[in-house]
Amino acid sequence: MDKLSLKKKLLAIRLYMEGMSYDEIAAKAGANVVFILGCSPDSCISEAILAGKKYGVKIAADLISVKEPTKRAAELVEMGIDVRILLKPSSQSPNLPRGIAFDVAISSSSDLRGIRAALNGVRTVIHLASDERYGLRGYDPEREILGTRNLAEASAETGIQRFIYLSHLGVNLTSAYPVLRTKAMEEEVIRKSGVPFTIIRSSVVYGPEDHFTTSIARQLSLLPIIYLLPGNGDTLIQPLWVNDLTTALSWTLDDSATLGQTYEIGGPEFLTYKRVVELVMVAAKKHRSMIPFRPPYLRIGARLAERLFSNPPFTSFWLDYLAMNRTTDLASLPRVFGLQPKRMESNLGYLKSRSWLRELFSVVYKKRRKVT
Repeated sequence: MDKLSLKKKLLAIRLYMEGMSYDEIAAKAGANVVFILGCSPDSCISEAILAGKKYGVKIAADLISVKEPTKRAAELVEMGIDVRILLKPSSQSPNLPRGIAFDVAISSSSDLRGIRAALNGVRTVIHLASDERYGLRGYDPEREILGTRNLAEASAETGIQRFIYLSHLGVNLTSAYPVLRTKAMEEEVIRKSGVPFTIIRSSVVYGPEDHFTTSIARQLSLLPIIYLLPGNGDTLIQPLWVNDLTTALSWTLDDSATLGQTYEIGGPEFLTYKRVVELVMVAAKKHRSMIPFRPPYLRIGARLAERLFSNPPFTSFWLDYLAMNRTTDLASLPRVFGLQPKRMESNLGYLKSRSWLRELFSVVYKKRRKVT
């Protein structure tokens, strides 16, 4: 979400902290760097810092869903959080916060030596990064595969103890859809690298600053009366709350039985895409008449948007995702992780009281840094 404020290809570990003591997490996870949500209450962050000192681990923060990241970063540094920013090489000057002390590491996904250096002292890697949200214009399957290969091989060479890769439901080496085919190739690269891995194939994830529900809310702002549904909107999806996903990722680290395994997980209910749009309309207070529209025509519009905008409001990849049902066993999370996921309808409060039209223009015209 964008939740990649720190490039998660090289994060040591990212944990969701609600419901467990920081002492317990720090002791059990075996990590030397623990990433927490920057939007967590100050009291929880202070507890995490104390636990870090007790167990000899560093505490770093991810600024996911933080409305004022620069201000929050300054507050976190003052509290004692270590800030490290990983930047890709770019001809543009990075927009870094001022007045904040932090370390900077520079490496592209194709720089194997740089990745090895970034992994120095790290024991756990959770690989979440992908450029699929930019559509055909910004997505390069070869670059995705190369980046994953370099990260996995560097992790194996440097003795990484746990490597967790977030994939998608429906991946297949023979898939007609580029993202799903590429993800399947990345899974194979990881399996052959020799790194101790766990692969989690997730259903579509929603939460603050996601590229799912917030994109729908922005799309609703485009037209004042109607919303164009791909087909009849009857594709089934299984939305997964981001905090349930991050909890599952952190608990994976506690269970050695997950090593070498591939899991498929999703939310607690099957919803049609039409129903998801209805829920977003209610939460964002953007009521529209939904009009069934042929996907080939929407795909033409998506490709035009991908050519015109650095961050298009919707992409052809999203239409690929909705081309068939994307579901798995409803009991997958309770069975594998003992976790009962939350229903979507009760977790969309972050969509309220926002200027979606303003956000739409801010996002689509935002300059995107060249990816290497």
